[in-house]
Amino acid sequence: MIEAADLDFDQEMDMVERLDQFTVAGAVIYPPPQTGYAQTLRQVAQRGIPFVMVPIVLPGVEADSVAGAWLDAGRLAVEHLLAHGHRRIGLVDESADSVGATEAREGMDQALRQVGLGFADLARVVISAVELNADQPWLNGQRATERLLKDHPEVTAVIGFNGHMTLGVLRGVKAMGRRVPQEVSVIGLSDLDILATTEPGVTMVDVDPRLLGRLAAQRLLEVLSGRGGEPKHIEIQPHLIERQSVARSMGN
Repeated sequence: MIEAADLDFDQEMDMVERLDQFTVAGAVIYPPPQTGYAQTLRQVAQRGIPFVMVPIVLPGVEADSVAGAWLDAGRLAVEHLLAHGHRRIGLVDESADSVGATEAREGMDQALRQVGLGFADLARVVISAVELNADQPWLNGQRATERLLKDHPEVTAVIGFNGHMTLGVLRGVKAMGRRVPQEVSVIGLSDLDILATTEPGVTMVDVDPRLLGRLAAQRLLEVLSGRGGEPKHIEIQPHLIERQSVARSMGN
């Protein structure tokens, strides 16, 4: 299994580039969320090394993959806020252009269109998906949230695009002197254990990571046994983990 150590995607891709049939029969790869890295994975596929991408899928890579149904995840997050009366919604987004990231934004747009809005109506700040802070992985999200609320004080709810980013959203809202959830609600995608223990606990839309890993390993074993056939994409439905960070909007 190959994933980014210390959130260093270049180091990860260097390891992927060195894969060969003399050292591995196959691999489960957790790729970076940007298509600029897809060529490295295509080269691995061309060398005939079977692999499964999980939980991020890069377009243009002919390989097996296991991921969440991120279109549904994006829609669920926004629908939960809409059901609580929120219309002035912010998004701390990242520059990811993976299949799942694109689908999550599309799902948000679908939900917003139900109330006459669209993705373009979100107050949105975009941070780098690959320039990460290993020591404080929430920090970029916190700074982005502070900037968002400074520029858009009317926002009553903020979505974090991933778990670390959502922790940063929570910290950023508090740093701006706003109460969660009384003044600003917080919700995010891809849960972290710590988000169940924060004050308040953060409502998240998640896909079971253990199931992702198990299905990826099973799929790789199928391929290695000769029963794989054509590359297959397996999707897992997301679920809402409701905690205490979303309240009914009083400002709409």
